[in-house]
Amino acid sequence: MAENSKSAFWNVVKTASELSNGEVLEIDDNTVMHRKRMTFSCELGGDVADGFKLLLGHGRDCYAATWLELDGYELDVFHKYVDITNPVKESHGLKLNGFIKVVIDVDCGNANITVMTASGVYKRTDAPWAGRNGKVFASIEGGLVSNVKATWGCSDYGRSIYLFGDSYFNTGSNARWPYYLHRDGYNNCFMTGYPGMGAQRGIIDFRLAIERGQPQYAVWCLGMNNGDKDDKINPVWLDTAKEFVDACKNRNIVPILATIPSTPTVDNRYKNQWVMDSGCRYIDFNCAVGAHLDREWYPDMLYSDKVHPASLGAQALYMQVLTDFPEIMTK
Repeated sequence: MAENSKSAFWNVVKTASELSNGEVLEIDDNTVMHRKRMTFSCELGGDVADGFKLLLGHGRDCYAATWLELDGYELDVFHKYVDITNPVKESHGLKLNGFIKVVIDVDCGNANITVMTASGVYKRTDAPWAGRNGKVFASIEGGLVSNVKATWGCSDYGRSIYLFGDSYFNTGSNARWPYYLHRDGYNNCFMTGYPGMGAQRGIIDFRLAIERGQPQYAVWCLGMNNGDKDDKINPVWLDTAKEFVDACKNRNIVPILATIPSTPTVDNRYKNQWVMDSGCRYIDFNCAVGAHLDREWYPDMLYSDKVHPASLGAQALYMQVLTDFPEIMTK
């Protein structure tokens, strides 16, 4: 039976006397993207048997998940998007006995992974790591471990700027505007979201985040997955946007809204009008790519899927961020 406690505003601790075959220890549930750390420690009854496996990660059976698997011979990292990929598969050279301690230190799209057991230490730097959806978890297959302690923490909860978004948030692709933010060294912000995330999940992460930290600014960039229909504003988006604004004002946080570019496949006109009439500051993404003139955007800015930006469009979105929210340009 697991017990949990919160040792600090951004650090969560979970413990269990034992974890046996197939049992999962759930550590946290968030969509945080960057500068997060997971640790795991357990004791072994002896040498691990063939078939033993330790699994640690952020999501497993959902889109935008990443996890590692450690057995007696190898360390593997898996990503799940449309398909499951295996970008890291290598021998760790250790004899797992006595205990296992693991640290996963995630920066922006990669992680440093350290494994220690009684026989020595293995370290892998710059392992691809993109997980930002699903439960942060630990699990055992093919064995039993005892005296389990796992932690998850994120130092970005201490930042003064919080941003909430979806697939438009990615620091590893030049077709996403945060890529240029990261390139230019403007990393002084907390960022949460995953591809396909709607406002209904975003508001959950917003509630969690403002309980763990106290930003000066919060930026609401959600909406592409909550399109307007039947010539009406999306009611789910509207309810969450109102809650976001009210909660910010009640906590002395400056709310920053964003218009969402309409595309040939997604209509965002009504939410954009609400944003512009709200009296709040906002980032005008819709205007940045010319969607206020043509839902096909300016030439070469819209990707062929008719939803996401191409590289030129991402750069236009980025320049609009700097124009409408210059406070983000801090290092």
